[in-house]
Amino acid sequence: MIKMKKTTFILIAASLLATEVSAKDDVLVDARDKQSYPVVTIDGKRWMAKNLNYAGINGELGTCERDCNAYGRIYTWAETRMMPACTRKFCLDGTNNCNTCVGGFCPKGWRVPSKAEWEKLIAFAGGNETAGKKLRVKEGWVQYGRRDSSGTNNYGFSALSAGKSPESPPFSCNPPDPMAVCSAPAPDGNFGETAWWWSSTESDAENAYSLHIGSWSNVNNASVKNYDKSHKMSVRCVED
Repeated sequence: MIKMKKTTFILIAASLLATEVSAKDDVLVDARDKQSYPVVTIDGKRWMAKNLNYAGINGELGTCERDCNAYGRIYTWAETRMMPACTRKFCLDGTNNCNTCVGGFCPKGWRVPSKAEWEKLIAFAGGNETAGKKLRVKEGWVQYGRRDSSGTNNYGFSALSAGKSPESPPFSCNPPDPMAVCSAPAPDGNFGETAWWWSSTESDAENAYSLHIGSWSNVNNASVKNYDKSHKMSVRCVED
């Protein structure tokens, strides 16, 4: 039987604690809270295939609007730029030296994508008018107040219609079928109709860019829009 010195065991344990992300079998495990996220490669980049559900060290980050295990949490832009405070829980040497701590809003080695990266993803998925269809899941979306099952999820991005908060001003009710019954339009940003993810790119002191999929009348489109940083949106992380 092989005997290991106590110091050797401590070093091995510290090495295991230092592993912030494991991507074995295309699953990312966040060592901060042990939550796992499927990972897909799209156009040469590795993306989370599920919205971030990190609540911070003391549960101070984001809002859980619905089933956070499925839809993740939604965050203000400022929250996505935070470096969580360092605590003993995340330090390898038992101190509060942030140079040895797990930090950052996304797991180590991952980050919030830039505006340019979102735009490149849209272009790869066929452009503004079709990218939404190819990036979203088949079920769980609504168009003109009715269930829509036309999503194809070509690349495994698995976009869910988590909406955002607050909602945006309503769009007009103009169904393509003149015989269709059309109820009053709900505000764009509703759960079921849209999905929004922050980018790391700001346009000015009050606004930043985000990827937007869907609207009350068109769940297939995708575009990058400029929004007030106080809005709460989903987050997907991309590998560095």
